[in-house]
Amino acid sequence: MNVKQTRNRWASVCLAILLAVAVAWFYQQNTHHSLTGMIQQMEGERWYRVSLNQEPVGQYRTVVLVDRTIRFLTEMRFRLDSTFETHIEETRVFAAEPPYQLIRARHTQRSGPHNTDVLEARVLRDRGKLYAVAPTGTRLPLTSDYGLADYLNIEMWLKNVLPRPEQSRKSKHIDFDRLDISTKVWSVVDHNAQGYMVRSANEHGFTEIQLDLDFMAKAMTDRHFFLDRVTDEAVAAKWRHRANSPRRLDFSIATAEPLRNPTKLSRLVLKPFGEMPWDDGTLLVGDSISLIKVDPSERASFLRETLRHPISDESITTLANAAAQDITSPLKRAQALTHFVHDYLVYEDLQHVQSVLDTVSRRRGDCSEFAELFTTLARAARLPAKTVVGLAYDAGNGVFAKHAWNEIAIDGRWMSVDPTWNQIRADATHLRLSDETMAALDQSSSLNFKTLETTYVDGGS
Repeated sequence: MNVKQTRNRWASVCLAILLAVAVAWFYQQNTHHSLTGMIQQMEGERWYRVSLNQEPVGQYRTVVLVDRTIRFLTEMRFRLDSTFETHIEETRVFAAEPPYQLIRARHTQRSGPHNTDVLEARVLRDRGKLYAVAPTGTRLPLTSDYGLADYLNIEMWLKNVLPRPEQSRKSKHIDFDRLDISTKVWSVVDHNAQGYMVRSANEHGFTEIQLDLDFMAKAMTDRHFFLDRVTDEAVAAKWRHRANSPRRLDFSIATAEPLRNPTKLSRLVLKPFGEMPWDDGTLLVGDSISLIKVDPSERASFLRETLRHPISDESITTLANAAAQDITSPLKRAQALTHFVHDYLVYEDLQHVQSVLDTVSRRRGDCSEFAELFTTLARAARLPAKTVVGLAYDAGNGVFAKHAWNEIAIDGRWMSVDPTWNQIRADATHLRLSDETMAALDQSSSLNFKTLETTYVDGGS
């Protein structure tokens, strides 16, 4: 290569570097101006009415404040069947200068008599890295960084790209339940006269939001709740003036014929009839032998301490060691924990959610408390575990009722156990359902099941 060619090549390289720097600078300036413009649109306070099954049950407030930092506050108060009010508050604080890093965040949930049951988790930045602080005080490093551009990712995408219906985009968010950064996929449902409608769905249910022309939420459906924006606090708080709703009768679904020996079922196929949240051709299938494989990339997340699973608390580690310390087989460890939780707790219907540590102290609870304690102890014993909800057959009353149980990772598959009923392999009447379906069932006034297929362990009947 001669001198002239070398100069031309060097000039091209320099030009490319200069162009890349210029593009990066221009992008950063555009991002900066777009973000500051978006924040100016959002600044202030907004109120929402919270409804369940078209009945007002609470209020929701959002506040955006800009001074030396950029602060986002959300606050939700609601009351369902119980006389106790639940209060959930979240705060996210970002730096007011580029790159607008998250400085700190906090989630607080209060419930029970006089709001005495408190769950709190925080996120903080220390030496440039983000950590979640569990209710036990344990610090957990987050899997990625997080900033204002992540928090407003979907709004900026809608504003700058103008996507069409069915287009989608991934967005990071602080998952306070898991005490980590998680990812959601948001899809455009519609672009109407009011603005964009977007939706995100997962195994637990869905969230659907109607945004206005300023990209602020106008209405939102989130699993069990419907939120619509109102003019002020007085309108949002009207739910407080209504009398307490009478506690709903326990939900149940009858079968055309009682199930014989339900605890011995290894496979069950049901056909729903009546007013239901499924398509007409839907069949519900239960299997006592799991066919669901464990995703290796997600396995570690089911060993992690979370807002509701305080695995590092001394009382939890003491119980986990007492139940399964000397057992090396994962299967036998899971069986020992199932029996331990069943024997440790006394069943009692509760009108409010109880924390795991309160359950350990009181030694009482319903199926939710049994399942959440099992999940916590299993993780403390190094068994990947999770709590699941759905329907299960109540043989005493001959109906399917709402229930909670557990899944644990054994030999690469999710295996179901039920500590409430002391089943080391949950029978096939356990039908796992999404939160969305569980909520929709409350609105089904007439629903029953017809049994299409039954298979029993060892070919019995």
